[in-house]
Amino acid sequence: MRWILFFVASSLGAVDFATDVHPILATRCLGCHSGANPQGGFSLATREGALKSKGEIVARVKGEAGLPMPPTGKGLDEKQIAILEAWVKADLPWTDVSHKAPSAWRAPLEPRVVVLPQNYETNPIDKILYNQGFKGKVVPDAVFVRRAYLDLWGITPTPEQLRGFDGNRAKLVDQLLADRKMVTGHWISFWNDLLRDDLRAYHGGEKSIRPWLIKALNANMPYDQMVRELVNPVGPDSPEGFLLGINWRGDVNASQRPMIQAAQNTAQVFLGVNLKCASCHDSFINQYKLKQAYGMAALFSEERELDLYRCDVKTGEKVGPQFLFPSVGPPVGENRRADAAALFTSPKNGRLARTFVNRIWAKLFGRGIVEPVDDMDAEPFNADLLDWLAVDFARDYDIHRLVKLIMTSRAWQQPAEPSLTTKFHGPVPRRLTAEQIVDTLSAITGEWRVVQTDTSARFAREWELRSTALTRALGRPMRDQVITTRNSESSTLQALELVNGVTIHQQLRRGAQRLVGMLPTPPPSLWDSSGLRREGKRPFAITVQGPELHFLVDDIGSFDPDRTVIRWLDLQLDGKPVAVEGRLGKVVKLTIPPGEHRLTGALELDPSGKQSDINSAVRGYIFPSAPDRNLLARITDAPPVPLRKPTKLVDDLFLQTLGRAPVPAERALAQKAEVEDLLWILINHPEFQYVD
Repeated sequence: MRWILFFVASSLGAVDFATDVHPILATRCLGCHSGANPQGGFSLATREGALKSKGEIVARVKGEAGLPMPPTGKGLDEKQIAILEAWVKADLPWTDVSHKAPSAWRAPLEPRVVVLPQNYETNPIDKILYNQGFKGKVVPDAVFVRRAYLDLWGITPTPEQLRGFDGNRAKLVDQLLADRKMVTGHWISFWNDLLRDDLRAYHGGEKSIRPWLIKALNANMPYDQMVRELVNPVGPDSPEGFLLGINWRGDVNASQRPMIQAAQNTAQVFLGVNLKCASCHDSFINQYKLKQAYGMAALFSEERELDLYRCDVKTGEKVGPQFLFPSVGPPVGENRRADAAALFTSPKNGRLARTFVNRIWAKLFGRGIVEPVDDMDAEPFNADLLDWLAVDFARDYDIHRLVKLIMTSRAWQQPAEPSLTTKFHGPVPRRLTAEQIVDTLSAITGEWRVVQTDTSARFAREWELRSTALTRALGRPMRDQVITTRNSESSTLQALELVNGVTIHQQLRRGAQRLVGMLPTPPPSLWDSSGLRREGKRPFAITVQGPELHFLVDDIGSFDPDRTVIRWLDLQLDGKPVAVEGRLGKVVKLTIPPGEHRLTGALELDPSGKQSDINSAVRGYIFPSAPDRNLLARITDAPPVPLRKPTKLVDDLFLQTLGRAPVPAERALAQKAEVEDLLWILINHPEFQYVD
């Protein structure tokens, strides 16, 4: 049953013309069916031509009508036919893949003031887009509420939140933005991608900026202030890890040295410029030169001048510090980072605000005003819109004000439709991120992952923990470089994880048990070592009861758990030696006589754990019965979202996943399903997996 439903749900996903359909047409069809005189008068070179024979395309490639197509060579395989069937079923969505002549567009540097058009629209965004013929209707309240919760909090609304909405959309946006912790809990993944901050323990050397970032987001720190602190970190709590990059061990290509990484990252993140190619040689993909990349790198170097390397070969030239756009301000002085921070945030540098508002627009609409978002030299679909938003944002660099302005526009409240051209038609369907999927499922079921510190444990949102096989398959990236756009395409790996992955299976099973009140109460530990790091021993002497004990040592953040060595030492039960295998992550059962006993011994972490490429961190437990591997330590805080008990299970699950009640046929089927299966079906439903 699950496989059938999964296939049906998957088949509803939209095919991509450029990557799925066009390669088939180009290699097997257009040789005959294009040009001024296509064979049989049947052209597949344009959508208009394809529409004229829409009803025949699938039948012809299947050999069910007329001469089978293609008439020579091997026929299309099952996958190719399925792609064409899905394309026809979706009414032939089309993307222009023809070669474009070079654009005469030149991106401005300084801010440009735009006078708003005079029309009946009230939101400035709508005023500008209305002047281009934008007159779309807005989505229903339920769709708006679901979209707002997902875009601001990263989870779907509860049935009560959906039913209780009073129709005041601006007020809802204000209410959601006011909960800084929830907003930060969602948007921090965007920032972690952008600033390449991750929960790794890379032994080559890097430093997390996570504490600074949380504080900045909770305070809604002005964006220009964030940039200044990132470019010129000062003090013990500063975000210096952003500029430090990753100090790779061993022989490193000249283009991967820390100061070059800093130049690449600051140019990409704050200016929308790709300097990766220009860090090795004059770029082949844009106008930027090797010397410009090294001039930027020198801003972040302690050397007076940098030796210039071309393709990892020293040229004999030297380059001093210079901002990528010298006209923004005066030459760089002795305090390079402070001067660089002033240049990035200079009122003359309009690219800072343009680049950021374009990123936020892309985050909320599914595509940027400029695409791709890291090529701010490309032509925007509406330069007036980009420039007005940038100038308005630069008044105070208030990120929440920018987000509210966009979300209260009628433009953002349009129905989501696939974008076939660069012309604005509203948002495009956006697939939920890995964190949104997992956090929403956790909010529905109460099944959160646990963050363990040395002395406590608490439920946490997905961003606070290392990625799992599930979240990696769903697009959560490794952040060893700046990530500005996640890959949201479906893949076989995603299907495998969602169908039969251990992580999703466990969360659904336990979540379903909790919803129906059948999840067993976890046993409390008899002994908890608290955090043990790098090396050392933790002795214990405890009173225990027979007939059994369960020993477990859990990893709480080792760089290499597979090489972490632990031992249970000098174990004695009532003074008599007993042996327990020391193996990280394995529960070991020890059978003892009934009654009360005295157990003594110690947990030892081998000194090899001190090595930076192991960096061991463990926590040991002794339990009176089989432990709950998901709840080992006592939880000290409330979950990120309070668990609600469904009043009408089927209706409530539909509302909280899809934002709507089930139709009668769905309700009848759902009432016959096990809760775990129903949850599985709903989270694999296209209506759940997309922000529409």
